[in-house]
Amino acid sequence: MSSHHLSRAELGPASRVIDRKLSRPDLNALRAETAALVTPEVAAAMADRPRTRGDCVDGPRPCPWASCRHSLLVDINPVTGSVKLMPESLTDSCSLDIADRGGVTLEEVGQLTNVTRERIRQIEVRALRLLKARMPRW
Repeated sequence: MSSHHLSRAELGPASRVIDRKLSRPDLNALRAETAALVTPEVAAAMADRPRTRGDCVDGPRPCPWASCRHSLLVDINPVTGSVKLMPESLTDSCSLDIADRGGVTLEEVGQLTNVTRERIRQIEVRALRLLKARMPRW
């Protein structure tokens, strides 16, 4: 890969945030409305949802389980309740599929998460700092 950094236009379509200011009561109401939509057929399909990586490794792609914590299709911020939908052009729908491929570059992670390479670098530095702080001292 060359040292050329992709511009925002080259990264492709941006993700869409549905509601940045979804309050806790609104989020709870949305959950209640969604729960009311669960028919016996939907409940049966949810019962078949993969529970381990071994259950889903050969499953359909893009992965239909957007509620899975490894899904890249929908991102829900637990603090604000904002819902971010990733672009339809996203080729990988599961972070575990990407992990199975091995290492990826900062630029590739940026494309997958729809942020810049520099922002991914900043997140990496912070995560490594947090991990180091939590490691037991020998």
